[in-house]
Amino acid sequence: MIKINKNPLKGFKDYYPEDFFQLKHLFDIFDLVSSSFGYLPYDGPVIENSDLYEAKSGDNIAYEESYRFTDKSGRSLTLRPEMTPTFARMIAKKSSEFKKPIRMYSVPVIFRYEKPQKGRSREFFQYNADIVGVGSVMAELEIILLSVNILDKLGLNRDNFVIRVNDLSFMKSSLGKFSTDTGGILKLIDRKDKITTEDFENSLLKIVERPKLDNIYQILNNEDYSQSNSLKELFSFASSFDINLKYDPTIVRGFDYYSGIVFEIWDKLGKVKRSIFGGGRYDNLISLFGGENLPSVGVGCSDTVLFSVMSEYGISTHYDISYDYFISTFPDIELKTYANVASNLRDKGLSVLMNVNQDWNLSKQLEYAVAQKCTNFIIIGENELKKNTLIVKNLLKSSQQEISLNKFFNE
Repeated sequence: MIKINKNPLKGFKDYYPEDFFQLKHLFDIFDLVSSSFGYLPYDGPVIENSDLYEAKSGDNIAYEESYRFTDKSGRSLTLRPEMTPTFARMIAKKSSEFKKPIRMYSVPVIFRYEKPQKGRSREFFQYNADIVGVGSVMAELEIILLSVNILDKLGLNRDNFVIRVNDLSFMKSSLGKFSTDTGGILKLIDRKDKITTEDFENSLLKIVERPKLDNIYQILNNEDYSQSNSLKELFSFASSFDINLKYDPTIVRGFDYYSGIVFEIWDKLGKVKRSIFGGGRYDNLISLFGGENLPSVGVGCSDTVLFSVMSEYGISTHYDISYDYFISTFPDIELKTYANVASNLRDKGLSVLMNVNQDWNLSKQLEYAVAQKCTNFIIIGENELKKNTLIVKNLLKSSQQEISLNKFFNE
């Protein structure tokens, strides 16, 4: 006999009802907030041609950590490591059919072959929201507001997180005064918190001369964003919505395809060691896939990180499943009698469990109904059939009443 490992693969997860209930709660918040901002749901295939990601990749960590394989036809395919390329492909295909701006969101399952740790797994759900066709920073503001509203609905206090913003076009312009390899510098800045100061400086010295090292640090330590018109506008607009932003030149996420403002929302107290939300402007990606040249802004957040945030801040979702009715059965009573009662209740939107164990006596059925937190317990035996009635026991109040079937069906 083959011995089966009962555990899922490392980095993957089984979702039992109590776990899926938590996940559904998160999805419900995504749906509620997204629809309140006018965003429409979409989805795409979980497997794409690898060249879709190669077109966008550059130094993209998501693609480097992707699950790639060759199918029976010899095609190189990839389990999606992110949603933006699929979204860009879909918009490139049908953008002319949409009235601009386009607002869409999705919560796809994502796969990345990375080291599982707190806040990271190899399979996770990632919320994505994008607005397409708006060149103004009002698009960035709306995406940030959308993200903040999700955290509000989850129960996280706004004092607990900080929204860090930067302008990549401004950064590239500033760094370009000291080096032609701005991409290489941005790549190092992106890794700055993950390596030692010595390693950071030694790596920088391979790109710039030592006298220019101080210039790089001045850019990274500068708190003045007034030379970026986009950031000035964004900070001005954000104040109208009581959104507090912090300028942070070290936020350089997705520099391979982000083209303007980028942002990350971080836990201010440092309880969660990675960004909660991250996004920015990508004005050239859709045209890269053969579509119109459409300005776009998007954001992403994984369920794994959000659950870490909720755990650290003591935000819990109460898992308490109960049912409205349990219908007990007797083997000598025609099944159609019980089926009619069950159908009537379910048609009214009520949850109903009906006994399916024909060898259970009434006591065993009642024990099960109590264990499943059923509010009412219905009995229809021979005596009740003769009187054309049924008995409804309220298990919460320990009371019961006998009701005529005609009245019961017509209530």
